Amino acid sequence: MKKISAALWDIARPFIDSLPENASDRARRHAVEMGVLVWNGLALLRRGDSRMWDGFTDYCRSLPKNEFTSMARIVDESVRRKNARHADDIRIVKNWKLTIHDDGTALLRAQASAPAERAATRSKRQDG
Repeated sequence: MKKISAALWDIARPFIDSLPENASDRARRHAVEMGVLVWNGLALLRRGDSRMWDGFTDYCRSLPKNEFTSMARIVDESVRRKNARHADDIRIVKNWKLTIHDDGTALLRAQASAPAERAATRSKRQDG
């Protein structure tokens, strides 16, 4: 299985690529955050829970028409990437950090949990 940070970077790429060249660090982090929302929303959807994805799409539909049109194009590309390259990966991204260096390069670190890990953690809390 691919490192979650590499897979997440792939899903966030359409958001990142839509930024202007001189985008702020905050905007770059927001682009990655949008990728995390797409990743987790689709992973939960594959697990049978549509709440996060429904909330995300409701947010997108609430945008002004010109922003919605741009966002829809970017989200579609991100979803296409997730479905084509990572469809069976239903890990949930829990923690992530984007470090942007002075030279403009960026490093993404991320942690995720697999479905079995969540069930085991929940079981330990209930037993203990």
